[in-house]
Amino acid sequence: MKKITSNLVRGALCPYLWAKTSSIPKNRMENTIYSARVNYLKHLYVVLILLITATSVSAQESAIDITTQGIRVGQDLPEIKLDNVHNYPSTSLKTSDFRGKLIIIDFWASWCSPCISMLPEMDKLQKQFAGKIQFISVTYQKDGEVAPIWKKTFPDQQPSFPYVTGETILHKLFPHIYLPHYVWVAPNGKVNSITGHEAVTAQQIDLMLKKPQVQQTQKKDIKVGHEKQKLLIEQRPESYRSGMIGYSYFSGYIEGLNSEINYHPATIADGKRVTITNYTTSKLFSTAYYDQGYFSSKNMEYQVIDTNVFTRKLPQEQIRDWKRKYAHCLEIVVPYQQRNIKDFYPAMRSVLKTYFPQYNAHIVQREQLCLALIRTNTSETFAAPPGIIGRREVTPYSLKMTSNIFNHFIHPLEAQYLQNEPPIIDQTGYNGLASLDLKADMSSVESINLALAPYGLKFVRKLALAPMLVITDNPDYQKANNQN
Repeated sequence: MKKITSNLVRGALCPYLWAKTSSIPKNRMENTIYSARVNYLKHLYVVLILLITATSVSAQESAIDITTQGIRVGQDLPEIKLDNVHNYPSTSLKTSDFRGKLIIIDFWASWCSPCISMLPEMDKLQKQFAGKIQFISVTYQKDGEVAPIWKKTFPDQQPSFPYVTGETILHKLFPHIYLPHYVWVAPNGKVNSITGHEAVTAQQIDLMLKKPQVQQTQKKDIKVGHEKQKLLIEQRPESYRSGMIGYSYFSGYIEGLNSEINYHPATIADGKRVTITNYTTSKLFSTAYYDQGYFSSKNMEYQVIDTNVFTRKLPQEQIRDWKRKYAHCLEIVVPYQQRNIKDFYPAMRSVLKTYFPQYNAHIVQREQLCLALIRTNTSETFAAPPGIIGRREVTPYSLKMTSNIFNHFIHPLEAQYLQNEPPIIDQTGYNGLASLDLKADMSSVESINLALAPYGLKFVRKLALAPMLVITDNPDYQKANNQN
């Protein structure tokens, strides 16, 4: 890549510099030709630079198998002379000395526990297949670093295979990232396989000797670009995002964004994503308890020292400044297992607990006047058939809901159409998923009840226990901060 791009730059620069340094035009015609030539080459140079930049970025985004950057499976192992050889008749050897045998090159290091545990196994295999195979153990480390390992591993006698210290040639020919790393060279001198230690067994060696054309499952050492100063989610390689199972993002107020919430299928691991922008702290908490009811100023209570964080009555012109201080943005992606309603909101509450450790939140039941959704008969004509995707569409004069809990029917009524009514609660006792198709004035309880009648449902005003979301200061957090 460096050579290609440097040639492109030279190819672009040379004519450009030639045009700039050629003789000065002597008349108007020459001046016109000269200017056109320079402008053309300027554009050519810009296009080439953009091409080079795009190519470089593309290379950075690709995940590369490092093992393919050297000698590959099926290629010949050249004759190589290795120095710093131990446990061998001489201090050097040539790979051609073992032509006709199955050569297994073991790349290892003193810090690699599996590598060390394989040394005695390799000794056994070398003796078992004596005359047919040859292990060569190589490390980039100096003799002084690895000598204690050999003495400890083989206290009574030297192993039956040579080892090389301070080795660089094979490391360049067979690049890798992870250890243990083994290169199998067939008796004919061709690289047959590149594997991890799990493949180094008597069974595999016997197979390779009988059928040298058979290839094993190849080891892949994948490397992607990683700019350590950036967040993982900001990295260029797509593998960072495609491999993501879940994450959360939390910030303060972001100028220019609306105050809104959007749910999406995450498309990552088939999970679920919620993106909330510029929500007040109270709205974040009420959203996190969405599965347990709709919570607003009617049924939220703040038992905290500083209530300004949650609510404050201010003139309209001061509201934005207050939001700049206390509003937040939150994005959460949950894995596939937590995409359903039952698990998604508890996961969201767990995330909020991380970002707001100074508060505790819990639900209490208090008796008050409510607008309760009840059943008028025992039929379940509203029950959703299995396998239907959950959806909800609400307009001022209609509501269509499929495969959702009744709270998802209640929430838009509380939030928008029946704000002046007392808290709306679900007293149907039905815990499954429901489907409704209503044609009614959503701001009229009477109109909604007419549309609910065929489903055996009705809203009634009554005294009942209704959920209240209570937020308190966390005494443990306060205590820990006072100690610090």
